[in-house]
Parts: sequence; C-alpha cells; structure tokens
Amino acid sequence: MNYIVLYSTCIPVLGASRSCIYDLQKNDILLVPNALAFLLINQHTIEEMYEIAGNENKEILDSYIDFLLSHDLAYSADVSELLFFIPMKMEYKIPYKIQTCILDYLEISNYITNDIVKELIDLEVQHLQ
Repeated sequence: MNYIVLYSTCIPVLGASRSCIYDLQKNDILLVPNALAFLLINQHTIEEMYEIAGNENKEILDSYIDFLLSHDLAYSADVSELLFFIPMKMEYKIPYKIQTCILDYLEISNYITNDIVKELIDLEVQHLQ
C-alpha cells in the first residue's frame, strides 16, 4: 500500500471554497481544490484515494498526484517507510514572559512612568511600542 505524503514543510490549509498548501521551505503558497486537501489531511492510501474519487474522476486525481510530485510537495511512500518520516511539530514557543506590549499614552495621563518602562525591560519584553 502506497501513500502520497506531503513533506513536513508543506502544510495543507482547508478553505471555504478552495484550499492551499503552504510550502514553508520555499516560502510559497499553492492553491488546490478542497477535495485534494481533504484527501491529503486524512492520509488515505493511493488506492483509497481512487475509490473515494470514483472512476469518473480518475484522470483528475492523476493530475493532482502529478501536480504534487512535480512541485516537490509530496512523495510516494510505502507503509513501512512512513515510520521513518516524523511530522514537524507545529508548536510555537518563545522564551519571554511577555512578547509584545503596547503602551497608549495621552497627555492627560500620568500612569506611564519610567518605572513601568524599566519593569517591562526587566521582563525582557521583545517588542515594546
């Protein structure tokens, strides 16, 4: 059983009327039909993809698979090979307690003092505006 597997740097994103694949490595966005994104997200075997698409859509599915392979978005893998490809973690962690702080100041306000700014700097706020 073979699978069409997106590279870990290619992220499918479902949309309302069409979807896209974000290629993070190439910094590119490729528009694809929702049907293709659905098949990729749910990781069906190639045989299952053809069953879902039906005989009348075989040529369309062939063109989708050719598109993915020719644009280096995906590769064909056997079940045993899937264990060797670890998905990329989608977590985003920052080493700051506060990443961004925006101070809004009016001339009639007196609450922003040098002490507040110093405390924010001590907290290692990454972006202070």
